Amino acid sequence: MKHKFIILALGLGFLASSCNDLDLVPLSEASTENWYSSEEELLMAANEFYKIGYWNKMNQGLLEQATDNFTYRNVNRCNLLDGTVNGDGGTENWYPVEQWQSNYKCITMANTFLEKSERAEKAGVSEKILNQYRGEAYFTRACKYAVLVSFFGDVVWLDKNIYIEEAFQKGRTPKKEIIPLIYQDFDKAISMLPVSYTGNSTQRFTKGAALAMKARFALYMGDYEIAAKAAKDCMDLELYWRSLKLPWNPILAKDSTYPIQEEWNISNAM
Repeated sequence: MKHKFIILALGLGFLASSCNDLDLVPLSEASTENWYSSEEELLMAANEFYKIGYWNKMNQGLLEQATDNFTYRNVNRCNLLDGTVNGDGGTENWYPVEQWQSNYKCITMANTFLEKSERAEKAGVSEKILNQYRGEAYFTRACKYAVLVSFFGDVVWLDKNIYIEEAFQKGRTPKKEIIPLIYQDFDKAISMLPVSYTGNSTQRFTKGAALAMKARFALYMGDYEIAAKAAKDCMDLELYWRSLKLPWNPILAKDSTYPIQEEWNISNAM
């Protein structure tokens, strides 16, 4: 009988230790439990911000469906939308759902990056590298929230990742409270991002991109003083001008050049 108790105790101990051993961080793939600990890992994580699907230009025809100007001439093709497009996920309403999901996916990646990048700091990654990639995360979050408040108005503000139980309790934050937070994220990006890059990094977010996008967002929000200052700061970088010969101008015809400002958009500011 005594031997049976010993065997039973050993068996239970073995099972308990087996459960503990299975609770491990995966060694063959990336995990949020051990990632963001080196410059290479920061680069790979930050590259996710640049996936083309997160920066698709909005379809103006689809956006018009959200206004009172729109209805289909052929009523059998689509129900009258009455000036609204809701997010019920139907075939007629996929666009708002896609906008909500894709922007929040990008915001979640940015939040995760900002929370976890402290590991790289502790591991000795330089402040210059940390600031660049954190600046990219702040820029991404600012841009995505700029789209959301422009499209939906009041939205859920998340500046950190939360558990599912807390998510069910979250409500929308008023647009007027989110706008200053977006400006703050743009300002952080402006202070952290470099003016320009060299080599293979020339297409990454820059200080000029953050200034230009802040100006554009502020303009749409009616904050004209903020827009003017951001635009002026961007122009003062003196990077987004090109030389154009104007032979038709007699004053400038003699091998002279005249600088004209490029059209502002994110691609020119990168």
